[in-house]
Amino acid sequence: MNAITTARPRPVWPWVLGGLLLLSLLAVGSGLAWVMNLHNDFHDGAHVVLDGDDWSSDGPGTVLAVIAGLLAGGAALVVGLLAVLVVVPLALALALLGVALGIAAAVFSVLAVAAALLLPLWLPLLLLWLLLRRKPTARMAT
Repeated sequence: MNAITTARPRPVWPWVLGGLLLLSLLAVGSGLAWVMNLHNDFHDGAHVVLDGDDWSSDGPGTVLAVIAGLLAGGAALVVGLLAVLVVVPLALALALLGVALGIAAAVFSVLAVAAALLLPLWLPLLLLWLLLRRKPTARMAT
């Protein structure tokens, strides 16, 4: 028995899906931070106070909002790229499949009409073949 075994290559798609899930969770969390951190002028008199602290657009909240915007933009870019790389080829494949099925239906209908029109010519040929063919000889069972 061979002591050295070859390992199967690990699939990459779980890591890609996990990364996309993490990126989307970060985008949602940062988007919520962005919404909670808006300046008072943007939400028409709403005043957000958390544990006695006024949330304004000055200080570390602004940095969080900028990071949230960058992450949301990155997530939107990833989703857009996925749409272009997955949805567009699938749509093209379905369109080509539809064209192929349309051509196949047209060819089938032409052949069916040709078979129906040529049926009177086939019937005498079939009868002639039945009359002229060799009859199988009977064999004795042993």
